Amino acid sequence: MNRAASTVREKLRFTGVVVLMTSILGLALVACAAGAQSAGVLAATGVLPSPAQMLHAPTIALGVVAGGAVITLMMYFNFSSVVTIGTENLTAMMALSPATTWMFQEAGSALGWIDVQSPGANIVGAMVVCIAAVLLIFWADVRSRRARAV
Repeated sequence: MNRAASTVREKLRFTGVVVLMTSILGLALVACAAGAQSAGVLAATGVLPSPAQMLHAPTIALGVVAGGAVITLMMYFNFSSVVTIGTENLTAMMALSPATTWMFQEAGSALGWIDVQSPGANIVGAMVVCIAAVLLIFWADVRSRRARAV
């Protein structure tokens, strides 16, 4: 059904159900693993959140806002690039995802909702390189289109 879709709306309709079910399944598995960790069945690790962290209201609020608005917009760009057989939107979405996540983390931290460390210089540097690479791709694309038009 997804491959037969010819519009962004059709692709999102089918893929939205898949993403929703995958998200629910992933949340359920992480909740089970976190519960097993807190019960002592699994060894403690920094990878899994505790049940209290999973039920932390400000984290849920940030996740809903980020997931409901920003991630939906980025997925729309992603699928529009698939439908139109272009790569600009997909490339921009992938390059801006880490910066968007950082922005929401900083907002939550500034509001005192969550306690997170700011990314180190190496992570910020990687983000800058990715965004600069996307801008270079766009610049080269615009330049080649102008050259073809002349």
